[in-house]
Amino acid sequence: MALSEQGVPQVSGVELDPAAIAVAQVAAPKAHIHLGDGMTDGPGADLVVGNPPFVPPERQDKDFRAQLRSRYPWLTGRFDLSVPFAAAAVERAAPGGAVALILPAPLMVQPYAAPLRRRWLESHRIQSISRPTDFPGASVQVVTVVLTIGAGPAPLPDHGLDALELLSLPQAPLNPALQPGDPAIVARVRSTSVVLGDLAEVDTGVVSHGPDGGKERLLHDESLEHLVPYVDAKDLAQGRVRWLDYQPEQMHRPKRPGLFTEPKVLVQRLRGAGPVQAWVDREGLFAGHTLTIVRPHSLSPEQLFRLITDPLTDAVLRIERGQRLDLYPRDVREMPVPSAWLEDPQIDLQSAWGLSDAQVARLRTHSR
Repeated sequence: MALSEQGVPQVSGVELDPAAIAVAQVAAPKAHIHLGDGMTDGPGADLVVGNPPFVPPERQDKDFRAQLRSRYPWLTGRFDLSVPFAAAAVERAAPGGAVALILPAPLMVQPYAAPLRRRWLESHRIQSISRPTDFPGASVQVVTVVLTIGAGPAPLPDHGLDALELLSLPQAPLNPALQPGDPAIVARVRSTSVVLGDLAEVDTGVVSHGPDGGKERLLHDESLEHLVPYVDAKDLAQGRVRWLDYQPEQMHRPKRPGLFTEPKVLVQRLRGAGPVQAWVDREGLFAGHTLTIVRPHSLSPEQLFRLITDPLTDAVLRIERGQRLDLYPRDVREMPVPSAWLEDPQIDLQSAWGLSDAQVARLRTHSR
């Protein structure tokens, strides 16, 4: 309808659902819409538009997922189905043409879509990226993205950030909050740091699931001789301890007991746009998978707590990995630890990284 209303003379489409085709044919009677799979090859077009399916990995057909990996070997991790659909849309657009898509906002920053974003930045011109917004029927926020095919690399719209600056960041995030100079601050921080994963064991908590009730059947409200103290993120927020019947043979990811019994920092894994929530534990608490566990090799957990919860550390990760950043183990492992701070933990991070007041002020705009 929108294309027809804008005067596009020839509109064609492909759709899996016959009922949707029937509705679309009434709404846009001059369009040519056929029953088929949008992932199959087809004729090129000057303009490709779409709202690809948002399907997380646990809901994807395994055989189809394998076919997608064969077609796009760069697909990594727990990719959403919208990623290969977006790649297919670009393939269908003619050089000098355009692609306009509605996509889940996490695709703009999450690691699973980094190869796709790098291809966009290297080869095409990104004309616009909307701010994340709610979308009826979707559990995640969405963005609209418009590309001119074969016209890159080029500065991004609105803030003028050069594509090469974004490509200098490992994840190449398409984050509208970034400004010119932000990647240079990150480069400065990284050049004077090691990563937290070199100094600590970082992992998720215990995971147990299955048809017979999963972890909940192993949890108790009262202490018994064979039970171990247990917390998840909600427990810590409420000051509550429960008790776990630790049975590794019945757990999906039981973990090494020493990960829990030794001094550590517990980091809330799902936190979205909020500040980092973390707790120091010296009581041997076993933790659930809503927490990321950081067990230091030699530093004290109190030292690591100060680093992990510092707004400047948070800001560096948000520049690299997006504003709505959940702290999975892979993210916590990559936290920068300044070498000067290792020599003198009392030094503040600004001095340890050699940052100016202006750079610190800029970083604080990224940390909530």
